[in-house]
Amino acid sequence: MHKFILSYRGIKFLRQFGVRLDSAQDLKSPQILAACTTSCNLPQVQFYSAWKKANDASIRIFYEYEEGCDSDADNSQAKWDSVENRYAHRILEQRKAYKATIVYPPKGFENQIISTDEVDKLTRTNWRLESIAKLVESFRKISQYAFQNNENIYAEKYQLIMLTLATNCKIFSDEQLSHVLRSLMLWFIECSEQDSNFSHLYRVLDQECMARAENWSHSQLLLISDHWYRLRLIRKSRFMKHAIINLGNNVSDLSQSHLVQLLFYIGIARSGLVNFKEIQVRLNPLVYNLDVDELAIIALGFFKSQNPIRDRMLLTTMIKKTTQKIDVIEDISLAAMLKITRLFRVFFSFSIHHNDLRHLCKLLECTIPQIPRLSMTCLSHVVLAAATKSLFYAELLNAATVRFYREMSKVRMKDINSLVFALSSFHYVPEKQPNILNAIIDELNASKREPEMKRYPDCLAKCLHSLSLLNKHPKNLIARVLDPKNIEKVYGSNVNIRREIFALDLDVETEMPDYSGPRLDMHSRESIAMMMTDPLPNFKGLQLNFSDYLMLDVIRVCEEYLGSKKMVHVDHVLPQYYHPDIIVCLDDKKRPVPISSVLSKIPFGSVKRAPKIDADGTKWLAVVIGTRNALAKNTNRVLGHFCAKQRQLEYIGYDPFLIFWQDWSQLKNDEQKFKYLQCKVFC
Repeated sequence: MHKFILSYRGIKFLRQFGVRLDSAQDLKSPQILAACTTSCNLPQVQFYSAWKKANDASIRIFYEYEEGCDSDADNSQAKWDSVENRYAHRILEQRKAYKATIVYPPKGFENQIISTDEVDKLTRTNWRLESIAKLVESFRKISQYAFQNNENIYAEKYQLIMLTLATNCKIFSDEQLSHVLRSLMLWFIECSEQDSNFSHLYRVLDQECMARAENWSHSQLLLISDHWYRLRLIRKSRFMKHAIINLGNNVSDLSQSHLVQLLFYIGIARSGLVNFKEIQVRLNPLVYNLDVDELAIIALGFFKSQNPIRDRMLLTTMIKKTTQKIDVIEDISLAAMLKITRLFRVFFSFSIHHNDLRHLCKLLECTIPQIPRLSMTCLSHVVLAAATKSLFYAELLNAATVRFYREMSKVRMKDINSLVFALSSFHYVPEKQPNILNAIIDELNASKREPEMKRYPDCLAKCLHSLSLLNKHPKNLIARVLDPKNIEKVYGSNVNIRREIFALDLDVETEMPDYSGPRLDMHSRESIAMMMTDPLPNFKGLQLNFSDYLMLDVIRVCEEYLGSKKMVHVDHVLPQYYHPDIIVCLDDKKRPVPISSVLSKIPFGSVKRAPKIDADGTKWLAVVIGTRNALAKNTNRVLGHFCAKQRQLEYIGYDPFLIFWQDWSQLKNDEQKFKYLQCKVFC
């Protein structure tokens, strides 16, 4: 009998796995001795010698939910993410270039039944007397049994072999390490539980992969990374972080297939810890050799890590290849390509340069005939890409709304939000489905949407804000969103309220005089308005952008035209809009009236209705500056925010006049600008 001394730390270690030590005699049990004794490294067992592509029908669907999500929850976004991940991985599985770096999950081995008696015998084995090869092979059998009987990895009877594997992990060969990870793929693994036998085992395996990573080639790093993907533990793995950084900072040494596979893991990990500039440089000469599905994996990698493709040639080539394959491209690949063309909020910059929009226009035009075959989620990305890039296609929106109307009950809230956002962006009510807005409101009121609304309450607020821009105001839903308890629950008491809540509250004040539901308090409106409105730029301040220069130049010309700075007042009379407006008041003889003192008395953050003053026959004018984003980029259609702003200005007593930068920039001198203002505003 071996002498064995177990320290207090060792006893504590065993207790965390539920092992009870009632007496000193328990310390001598074969199971405890086996778990805590390290064996020599004997010849390894050769199993899983040939990995064949597994059919979905014969293996467990390991990835139905995103990492960290409750598998019992109806998490539609997580499901879509996991569908994207499975689809992207299947692309890699189907290509020979990735065979050496992709791991296929073991099948259930239906023709080899492992009996309960055999498993019970294995769980009682004294592993101290057995080889490492026997330990690894036995775990494969136990895992196979668990697969066949749908057993959970957290079952108490498996804790000792898990503990033994963790204890002996350092002396596994690389192949044995791979075999253990592959065997784990056969288990039913829910969200990892803290202080469990499995959570300890995967952390030890992760640590061992980390220790060996420096000696592994690029192919080995990718192969082991795929094991962690199969286990849905990429975001929990320190090794994965190390592997992504290692590979991502040495992209010049990576092959074409290695680079695509790396971007697959970057997307799942949502990692921004690599040199994306170097990745784009490396991709540029390779992009012509990649098919459209591989390009979709690249696009997802950039999109999910929130890094725009800044190389115009690279992105243009990807869009062109997508357009060429539009008749056969899968909708998940198409959605991925459209995602990367959009505006990233994190960077406030365009992935696609405005000079290259013609290529995106061509892609959207070619997508219109494909709308009947696309999934609703993909279709939401189509309309979202058009809206975020301000590309108006009536035919596209008409076809999309017909599909949404027919399948409204099956569509995710997030996709409904995408559609109503697109319609409000262009202030467009489709001709072929004119009742789509009422159908959306009915769907938002449906009781079956309640679980989804509770899970994504901000989605409802966004939908309602978009509807308000289209002059649709469902009072009951607005009252629900503006309820202080709801706001605190969604955004937190110490978190700035998002723009849609602030705008919705002020839309109520502007256009709903009969609304009696909850509102933001005045103090909140004022403090939020300070953060969400653009202060008047100053010529003497920081460097001006084009919008700042346009605003200041129009103010200057108005002041000179009216003969005094006192006759022009710049203010956020509608604080829900980012930019201020130029306010002028004329009497019945079209003479300007000084108004700054009147409007300044109204609290900032409130809707400033045109006041009543002593002058007779007053006419209040609001000059709205139409920036570069006031018109659709492929037509002269005024975009939704400016249409709604003009409507609301009229509602509160102003005559709005929209001055477009395209018109103003063509005026060569002040004389031409005077004539322009006289004809358009002061006539």
